[in-house]
This record gives sequence, C-alpha cells and structure tokens, in this order.
Amino acid sequence: MKKLFISIMLVAFIVAGCSSNSDKLILKGDIQNNIISATTTVSGKIVKMNKAQGEPVKAGDIIAVIDNTNQKYTVDSLKAVVEMKKAKLDELQAGNRPEQIAQAQAQVRAAKANLELISSGNRTEQIEQAKNGVAVSSEAVNTAQASYDYLNTQYNKALKLNEVGSLSKSDLDDIKYKLDTAANQLSSAKYQLQSANEQLTLLQKGSTSESISAAKANYDAANAQLKLLKSGATKQTITIAQADLDQSIAQLNQAQNNLDNCNITALSDGII
Repeated sequence: MKKLFISIMLVAFIVAGCSSNSDKLILKGDIQNNIISATTTVSGKIVKMNKAQGEPVKAGDIIAVIDNTNQKYTVDSLKAVVEMKKAKLDELQAGNRPEQIAQAQAQVRAAKANLELISSGNRTEQIEQAKNGVAVSSEAVNTAQASYDYLNTQYNKALKLNEVGSLSKSDLDDIKYKLDTAANQLSSAKYQLQSANEQLTLLQKGSTSESISAAKANYDAANAQLKLLKSGATKQTITIAQADLDQSIAQLNQAQNNLDNCNITALSDGII
C-alpha cells in the first residue's frame, strides 16, 4: 500500500503543476497478494480432493484428504490399550471388593470355630461345623475359579493385542502376573477345600493330634489370605499404574493428532 500511495501523490502533483487541459486522471500502483500454503506433517497418498484450483474456501474447510487407514488402526488399538489400563488402575485404587474380604473373614471364622471344636473333642455340632467349613471352602473355590476364568479371557485378548504390536511386552507381563496370582489363589482355595474335607473325615472318625494340626494349619492359611486381601495394592504399584496410563494416553493423543493431520485444511478464507 505504501508503493501505491507514493505513485498516487506523484501523479497528483504532476497534474496540479501542468497547464494541460486533459480531464483524465491516471493513477498507477501495485497490489500485492497474500499467499498462504496449506501443508500437513503427515506424508501419504491423497485419496480425495474436495476443492479445485480457483474455488473459494473458508478457514477450516477440508481441501484434501490423505489416506488415513494406518492412522485409524493405530488410534483404535491405542484406545483399547488405554481402556484396559484405566480398568487396571481403577481396580488397584478401589482395592479388593468388600465381598471378597467378607468371604475371607467368614473363612477365618469357620476355620477358627472348626479348630476350637476339634480341640475340645468330637461332638455332633463339631461335625456339623466341619460340614459348614466344607461348604464355605467349596464356595471359595467357585469364586476363585470364576476370577481365574475372567483373567484368563483378558490375558488371551491381551496376547492378540501384543501380537499386532498394540500392547507392550511389559503390559502383557502385568496381565500374566495377575493371571498367575489368580491361579495361585485358586490352588489355595482348592487346598483349603481338600483340608476341610479331610477334617470332616477325621472328625467323623474321631479327633486325633493329626486332625488338630490340620485344623490349625487351615486356620493359619485363612488368616494369611485375609491379611493379603486387606493390605491391597501398595502406593508404589498405583503410582506406576498411573504413569503407565498417562504414557498410553499421550501416545493416543499423538496418534489422534496424526489422524487429524490427514485432513489438509484451509488456514484462512481465500481462493485455491
């Protein structure tokens, strides 16, 4: 505009200073165009052109689309990973469910009562108590089996994600660790059920020093399991899980940004 203004003033001066009778005023100047490039950080094949040369556009209009097949797959895979890690963190923060602790407390009470009854001699109520212990232990086996089956299904899903590169080896190892823990709990529950059945058999045959020792061992095992459930996840474990989730969310955001960049948009109003 500065160049245009100077030219106008010069012509006006010449016209004013001349005695020509011409009634025409000629103005000369330059008009500059603003050229803005629409670019993207994603490389690939353009699969769609929404605007042609010479067409007007508004800021934000999608001019062209780059093939985003890989970017979409990456985003979908990372979303699944983030959801899995969120569930893991929620589980750690929530701790063991109240019903799990209540069940463990019931096992401790049953084991303690069974030990006291066996130690005091065999009576009809002792045998009934032993039968109750068998029932409680049997229910514990069912619960542990259900937990193991669920985690086994989750592990198989995680294996597939790991095979396609959507889940890291460390995340797969975490799930495997939980599955192994569930397997150990199932084995422990089955052992307690076996012990409860043996105690019932011994009671029905009459109390012996062996039966008392077995009842004591069962009581100690039940107490140990209850303490483990009450302790829950450590602060360090939760911190690590949170950091792991944050990292995956950052990866998802980056992948989503790459997907968005597959759309080449106009930065301002103008003409292609």
